[in-house]
Amino acid sequence: MPESLLARREAVYRSLYGIALVLLVVPLLDAIARSWPIRLSEPGWRFGALSLVLNSLVTPLLGLALATLVAVQLGDWRTLRSLGLLAMGSAMLLLLAVALYALNLVEMHHTVAQESVRAFDVAALKTLVASALALPVTLWVGSAAWWAGSLKGRAPSPSGDPSKLVVGRV
Repeated sequence: MPESLLARREAVYRSLYGIALVLLVVPLLDAIARSWPIRLSEPGWRFGALSLVLNSLVTPLLGLALATLVAVQLGDWRTLRSLGLLAMGSAMLLLLAVALYALNLVEMHHTVAQESVRAFDVAALKTLVASALALPVTLWVGSAAWWAGSLKGRAPSPSGDPSKLVVGRV
């Protein structure tokens, strides 16, 4: 492939990091803005804020996946390792958030009007299922990115000695 075409392809891939960043950050900022001002002492606020954050996880996961794919395509090993750490750290925060959500769910359940209990339960179940799916996926992407980033230098180099390349046995 001509060098100028490779440079253009790399430039396009690098621009996708920006899209990944937007996908990662904007939904979480939106959840924070919707739940502003912070009122940690109010169980209703905690439950609502955690619901917003936990229900906005799909888009950041897409951003994480996009950034990971771009890093793989570019052979950007440091970024892969960083994304792996980010994902695994996020998974730990997600686990904490789900635990807090469950505690607030129990606390809030008795305050819901009788005619709204079914809708409340369905919404809470949806949030718990989405979180239960997002947690292992986040760990999976994180561990895959970490592992891929640790393979730096282990793959055969295209500029290596072709006489040492084993293609098959007779």
